[in-house]
Amino acid sequence: MVQVITKEWEIAKTYMLDVVSKAGNVSLDWDDFEVFARQSRPAIAVKVDEPLSVAELTAKALEEVKNVVKGELFGVMVVIAYKNDQKLVMNELNEMNEALPFGDDSDVEVIWGVTPTDDIANARCITVFAFERF
Repeated sequence: MVQVITKEWEIAKTYMLDVVSKAGNVSLDWDDFEVFARQSRPAIAVKVDEPLSVAELTAKALEEVKNVVKGELFGVMVVIAYKNDQKLVMNELNEMNEALPFGDDSDVEVIWGVTPTDDIANARCITVFAFERF
C-alpha cells in the first residue's frame, strides 16, 4: 500500500497520529515538524507499507516525492516503522541512508525516526514527509 497525502492539514494530522503519538526508539516530535514548517511548506507525506526492504521502501517513497515537489526541496523527515517481533538491524539503516540521494553537499536537511509498532501490515513501513522551500 502506498498512501500519498498532499494537503497541508492532512500532512500535519498524519504526522501527529503516526509520529508524535507513538513512542519510538529514535523519536521525532512536534517541534521537529514545526522547525521545518517555519522555514518551508509541508508538500507531501508518503507512506509505503509493502513487503520490501527498508531501502526499497525509501526509494519508492522518494519517487512519489519527486512527482509532487516541483520547487526546491528544503527537508525530508523519514520515519521507519517496524513490527515489534521483527527487530530492525543497523544494516537496514545503512541501506536506507544509501537510498537517500542527499549527500553532504546537499542543502536538503534530513532527519529520521524509528518506531516499533504492530499497526503496520508488513514487517517494515516507511513514511516520508517532504518540505518545499517557500
